[in-house]
Amino acid sequence: GSTVADFKGRLMELAAAVDRSCDLFEIRNTLNRYLFAFSGFDTTGVLSCFAMDAEDVTVEFGNGKYVGAEDVANFYRKREHFGRQVGAMIHHTALTQSIEIAADGKTARAAVASPGDRCNMETETQVWDMGRYYVEFLRTDSGWKIWHSQWIVVAEADIDCGPLMQSR
Repeated sequence: GSTVADFKGRLMELAAAVDRSCDLFEIRNTLNRYLFAFSGFDTTGVLSCFAMDAEDVTVEFGNGKYVGAEDVANFYRKREHFGRQVGAMIHHTALTQSIEIAADGKTARAAVASPGDRCNMETETQVWDMGRYYVEFLRTDSGWKIWHSQWIVVAEADIDCGPLMQSR
């Protein structure tokens, strides 16, 4: 039969599984809050998703790499003017999420497919794009936060052409 030690061991395994599930949920939620705030040009919301207290917090976007809280905040603040334009839009989702939590439970990594579209009134363009986010998360006193984020465009095309007819 089972012993008290067996039940305690099983209980510890179940508690660890629940903790891991809660961590995965919080990481996904942080990523989705980021995308929602990013799409709404909400700099405060975006920055709340980052580990801004981490000295080496980074964002890589296009050809730029922004290191440190001040650099990261300035990058997102510079984008606010875009969102104030009539007709401006960015919409991205998080699909095919792969999340791994490190054995020590202090960091995690995610790879996320992110299809979307955007309208830029300055250039009068409407673009469909498919990209990937590669994100490292850091467990902080206030929960899981984005520590390092990299966005890579996989395919991009004018919205009326699509990726099969045009690729940039």
